[in-house]
Amino acid sequence: MHTPLRITFIVILLSCLTPFISSGQTDTTLNLTQWGGSILTGLNSPGKTNPPSSHNPFGLELTYSRVGTSRKAWEACNCFAKTGVYVNYYQLGNPTVLGQTAGAGIFFEPLIGYRHRLYGSVRASLGISYLSRYFNAETNPTNQFVSLPVSNMIAARAALHYRLTPNWQSVLSVQFGHISNGGTKQPNNGLNLPTIGIGTIYSPQPDGLPVNFIRNAPNSFNHWFARATAFGSIRIISRFDPYASKDLFKEKEQWVTKMWGADLVGGYRLTRQHAVSVGIQYIDDRYLKTLMLSRPNFQYRQASILAGYEFWYGRFTVQAHYAWNFVVPAFNGYIRHYHQFQRYSLLYQLSNGFTFGVGVRADRETTKGFHVLTGWVL
Repeated sequence: MHTPLRITFIVILLSCLTPFISSGQTDTTLNLTQWGGSILTGLNSPGKTNPPSSHNPFGLELTYSRVGTSRKAWEACNCFAKTGVYVNYYQLGNPTVLGQTAGAGIFFEPLIGYRHRLYGSVRASLGISYLSRYFNAETNPTNQFVSLPVSNMIAARAALHYRLTPNWQSVLSVQFGHISNGGTKQPNNGLNLPTIGIGTIYSPQPDGLPVNFIRNAPNSFNHWFARATAFGSIRIISRFDPYASKDLFKEKEQWVTKMWGADLVGGYRLTRQHAVSVGIQYIDDRYLKTLMLSRPNFQYRQASILAGYEFWYGRFTVQAHYAWNFVVPAFNGYIRHYHQFQRYSLLYQLSNGFTFGVGVRADRETTKGFHVLTGWVL
């Protein structure tokens, strides 16, 4: 999955989950609870390995979810949808190179044609996975997919549901999953897990939803806004980083580097939920500085112009910005650095304007690691 698509998928999923979770906290009588279980089989091997995989992946998944039936839950996406948590386990088909993975996460699943006995759904999920086998130069050199024992997993799923009784359903699903550490450490080609699954769902209450609501007219709001944030992250340089010089590892096996920066953004809200924004950003990137220790005059700081789109929902904001560097790290034999990059962020704003969240930067198809943000809406 391409990096910009993967990051946009993550931040939109998190923003969609928020109103459903909050509605459940304020009125638990308006939620249908469901328990589910599925058996999953891989459609192909996750990738080429040595020795080759003996069989396709096989997995199990358990879920707990709620379907909000209140007006507030419906207005979040103009639909009824499940929000919930999952735990899963996969045998990846190659115990020597890939091993097993166990994980947990959250999901958001709008329902399609839910008033019929046979209906559909689409699901987006985000979680973490623990991997028993990952890259090691001496003991597992052919695993170029993951290099950390804990990585993130995102997945998209389409499913057909058939109501057997008011409390029981059968499910047939097709899912595409991807495991990656987001570029925190190399190598990181990622593991792709396309699967087909069969399962069942149990609802303690009889399964029934009301007819669709009519969306309420929005109240007035301020169109213009400004926001100042500071951010920071950590990246690990190993001898397998494609831009790392061998001279870096004469005394150390790896380097832990820091990046920090700040930005100022202003924008205009076209509607209550949709906005455009522009701004400037400064980055002090010690990852680049460490890569260039043998070149003390190397320029590693960056300054950029930002422009892009923001999605607002309540106290949450999803940002997708394109950036142009007007102060650019020098090109050299070790690093290929671009004049443009993309930045994606998920922010939460308190009532006093204080803002915090997470973000990620990508240079074309290469993820440059996650970072945390904090700031203020001016």
